[in-house]
Parts: sequence; C-alpha cells; structure tokens
Amino acid sequence: MILAVGIVIVMVLGTHFLMQRHSNYVLDKDYKMVIFGNSHSECAYNDALIPKLKNYSKSGETYFYTFQKMKEVIKQNPQIETVFVELSNNQIYTGNDKAIYSAEIMNTMYPTHAAYMNLSDHQFLLFKNPLVFMNSVSISLKDKLSRLVTNDFDYKNRIGGYLPLHHNKVDSLIMVMKKKPLKEFLDRDLSSYNLGYLRKIIEHCRSKNKKIFLLRSPVHDLKFTNKSELEYQKILDMMFSDVKLIDLKDFEVKNDEFADLNHLNIKGAERFSKWFDKNLNKLTKLKTSKN
Repeated sequence: MILAVGIVIVMVLGTHFLMQRHSNYVLDKDYKMVIFGNSHSECAYNDALIPKLKNYSKSGETYFYTFQKMKEVIKQNPQIETVFVELSNNQIYTGNDKAIYSAEIMNTMYPTHAAYMNLSDHQFLLFKNPLVFMNSVSISLKDKLSRLVTNDFDYKNRIGGYLPLHHNKVDSLIMVMKKKPLKEFLDRDLSSYNLGYLRKIIEHCRSKNKKIFLLRSPVHDLKFTNKSELEYQKILDMMFSDVKLIDLKDFEVKNDEFADLNHLNIKGAERFSKWFDKNLNKLTKLKTSKN
C-alpha cells in the first residue's frame, strides 16, 4: 500500500514537472492585453473585434484557478502589458469560496492547473474536500499521461475564450420577476478566500510590472438588488481601493442584446466590444478615486 502511494506521488510530481517545462501558453506577439474572469466577461468581450486583446475568461472560474492560469500566461507572454480581471457582484459572496473545492469545479479545473499550484493550494483543496481532491488528482494524472503519450502540451486555446450566446430570454425572465421579485438574500456572507486570490492576482501582476484593472461587465438593470450593490462597494473600499475599476455595469444595452439578465448575447457583445475597443485608451487612463 505504501509502495503504491509512493509510486502515485512520484508520477504526479513527475508529470507536473514535465508540464511546467513543456506546456504551451504562448500567444502571438501582437497580443498586449488579456482579460480573465467568469462567464460575465466570457460572453461580453469578443476579442476578435478588439485588436491586441485575448479573452481568457471561463464560465464558473473562481479566482483561485484564475491565479494559476494567469501566472503561466504572463510568464510565457512577456509582451503582455495590461491585465483586466472581471469583478462582478456575484463574485463577492462566500459561495465562490465553496465553489473552489466543489466536485464540479475541482474535477474540471484542477487537472488543467494543478501543475502550477503551490503546495498550500493543494493542501487547501485536500483539507476542504479530500475525496473529491483525490479523484481530481486521478483525473489530472490520467490527463497528463495522455498528453505525454500524444506529445500534446498546447494549452493556450483550452483555458478560456470568448463564448458567443445566440439566445435571448430577457422578456420571459422579466415576466417571471414581476411575479417573483429578487430577494435580498440577507443571509449571504461575503467571500474571503476567493477574493484573497484576486488580491494575489493583483500583486502578482504588479510584481511583473503589468498594468492591472478590474472590470465590471454590463448586466441588466434588474439583475442586482440594492443590498448587493452596497456590499459590492464595501468590498471595493475594503480590499481593492488601490485598483482602478472600469465599471461598465450600466453600459446601455437593449433587451434584445442580452442572452439573460447576466450575459450579453452575440448581438450585444459585438456592439459592446466595438465600443470597448474604440474607448480603450480613455478607459484605462481615466482618473478615479481608485487610483
């Protein structure tokens, strides 16, 4: 039993070492900017319409996993000058802490990013959800062995990207909300661990002399409650007052340009992305109290 465990540990460490040496996150030298985030930014920024920018957002991704991905993207792409990170209202709550070690997220994201985690990151996942962690290690090992056999180390197109949504459900959602308005969710606690990794992202970017901005992508004006907005501003003041927020939550979007209350559809993303590109210099140079 001890021998078997030892063999597994050696295999895990060995594959991690090989992935660190051979994994490919290299982008074209023309890319100078990158966006990280969850589904909000994933569906909002069509990077085909924004020259020099790569959208590496991914649905359901917490800052814990963004941090691992961001480190390697920046390391292998020294030409990147500016990093944008989505911070939407739904990312400030403790549910995002729990999502880090949930079976759905860990089994999907751990295999991709495990090789770049610190020992403390592995220990955190093991402590919080040992059974799922061991399963994720198994999935990760199989994935890496498969990549070694096929000599497939290209990750740059597998870690996120713009996701076009073609549907529109806003009118039906509004009808539902008229019958059942949003609750204030008074019992929701604010995130600590996940937002701590957003802080690590910021500090890492600064240590590498990268410009760092927070983003808030457009959402429907019916999406968030007053309490949610107050808590969002509280988090900004408490934890991120030294970082400029490019707040585009209230960017004017028509109902038929939303997929739902959270996300732009392909029509909305096209118009918004063109506007973002046109106004990018102004947005990144705008002086605010967050400077």
